[in-house]
Amino acid sequence: MISGTRGLAVPAVLCLVVATTGACAALGLGGRVDTFTLSGDPNGPAETDETLGRRPEGWTAEPTTPDTALLGAAKAGCNDSFSGDVDQQDLIRTGALLQDQRGPDGAAFLWTGGSTAYCFIGRTQAGNIRSPFGSWRQDVLRGALAIEGNEHGPPAMVTGAVDPTAAAVEIQTASGLLLRATTGDGRFVAWWPGADPLVAVRSLDTDGNVLATVRP
Repeated sequence: MISGTRGLAVPAVLCLVVATTGACAALGLGGRVDTFTLSGDPNGPAETDETLGRRPEGWTAEPTTPDTALLGAAKAGCNDSFSGDVDQQDLIRTGALLQDQRGPDGAAFLWTGGSTAYCFIGRTQAGNIRSPFGSWRQDVLRGALAIEGNEHGPPAMVTGAVDPTAAAVEIQTASGLLLRATTGDGRFVAWWPGADPLVAVRSLDTDGNVLATVRP
C-alpha cells in the first residue's frame, strides 16, 4: 500500500564530468517517474525507522553473495507496489536484474528492460522484511556515466548507467565512505545504511584510474 511519496528519485539535470577533458554536459532526463514509500505494518515497526537506517551487522562496502530469499521478497513486495501497472510488474518479473547485497539484512534491486525500476528490501531487527522505497522510470538512461536514482535514506541508494567497458563503479558519500557498486549490462546500483549523502560516483578502469565522475 502506498502511504506517501519521497521527492523524485531522479534529478532534472545531471552534470557529467569526464576525467580526461573536465567537460560538463547537462543531460535532460524526461519520462515519467513514479516514486513511492510503502506504509508500515500496524503490527510491526515502520520501514524507515532505525531498524533499516542502522548499520546492519555484517554490512560491507563490497557487495556480498545475493540472498535468494530477499530476491523472492523483492519480487513479491515490489511487484505488488508499482501502482498495479501491468508493464511495471512485467518488468520486475522478466527484466534484467542487479541485486546489490551487502550482508544479510538488506539488498537493493534494479530491473531494466524497456523501462527501469528499483526497490530496496531490508530486514528489521525483529526479522521482518520491509520495503521503504522504490521507483519506476519510463525511459532508461544510457551513457558513459549517469545517475538515474538517488534515494537519500535511510537507507541511502544510488542507481544509474555506466559504460559497460568500465571495470568498476565507486561511490563516495559525504562522510568519506567509499564503496563499490554492483554492476552489469551497463548499469550500476549500490546502497548504504543511514542517510549519509551521496557526493560522487566514479567509473574506474582495471588499474583503478578514474574514467568519469558524476555528482548529484
